Amino acid sequence: MSPDYGCLVAFRILSTIFVQNGYIHPDEFFQTTEIITGDVFGVIHGRPWEFNKDTPVRSIGLLYGIFGMPLYIAKWIFKLFKIQWNPFLLMFVFRLVTCAVSFVTDYSLYKICKLLKLKSNRYLLLLSSSYVIIVFGTKTFTNSLELALASLLLWKVADSMTVSDKVLVAENEIRNMYAFRTSITDKVLMSRKLRLLPSHHFSHCLEIGTILAVGTFNRPTFLLFAVTPIFYWVSRGFSKNNDRFIKIFNLRFIILFLCTLPGVVMFILIDSFYFEHITENKVNLVITPLNFIKYNIQPSNLAEHGIHFRMTHAIINMPLLFNILTLLFLGRLQFSSLIKM
Repeated sequence: MSPDYGCLVAFRILSTIFVQNGYIHPDEFFQTTEIITGDVFGVIHGRPWEFNKDTPVRSIGLLYGIFGMPLYIAKWIFKLFKIQWNPFLLMFVFRLVTCAVSFVTDYSLYKICKLLKLKSNRYLLLLSSSYVIIVFGTKTFTNSLELALASLLLWKVADSMTVSDKVLVAENEIRNMYAFRTSITDKVLMSRKLRLLPSHHFSHCLEIGTILAVGTFNRPTFLLFAVTPIFYWVSRGFSKNNDRFIKIFNLRFIILFLCTLPGVVMFILIDSFYFEHITENKVNLVITPLNFIKYNIQPSNLAEHGIHFRMTHAIINMPLLFNILTLLFLGRLQFSSLIKM
């Protein structure tokens, strides 16, 4: 770890420990801290509309998975040492956990650099010096958790692609070695060597399926970020003339779907029990991502929260988050379109 990166890591942690009085957006509390604090500490709290028991659009599963244990430990410590807790002290716990989660992105970037044989220092320095990771990444937004999950997904997909490329190169070398040999012995040897190559078609399938399930139930918008990496995962490791492309391509989709199911079922059951849709008298499963989509496709529902200008993200939010990178991205798109013309 370079000294510059170490200083930025220390700065990120210190800026989290010394909790500021201000906040970025009410969702920083409404979608995370307020709900689970009310449950664990039994205090009077307001439940946002996203967590209403009739048609909840937010899952409770990941909130308990990330913040549940730290809060219960904090509650036990407060009781053991007779510490009078307050909202500021609880916010310290939440921020510290979220800061720890933010380093998942750093670790994923480091692993991707190792896979691509790149020097990780400059990339980690760029990431850790970004105010996006320092300010937004350490706040209790569901978007912060989404960032960590998207980073994990990119790492697992990159690892799968690297393995497939190595296997494909080795396979081509073996086939070229025996291309002009016609004896039965040579064909048997080639077949044996091909069978000894490691399997790569479904590498990290279970991990990727789990990340997809967790990310979708955290924020259904995760699917928009996941669609491109997933496409690369299912289409990797094929030569241009591979007759099995369509078969393996479809089979990967099916296997990935099956690997996603356990996580999906787990979150559905957790939410259904939490929101009391499964009781002794009734069984009514809750699928929060589906409720989220149903709610947001209705213009009348969106109007209640205020409809912003359609280009807000492109002309305001993206430059605020990514600065000069936004202009470089738009310039690259324009340059690509000119080439096509």
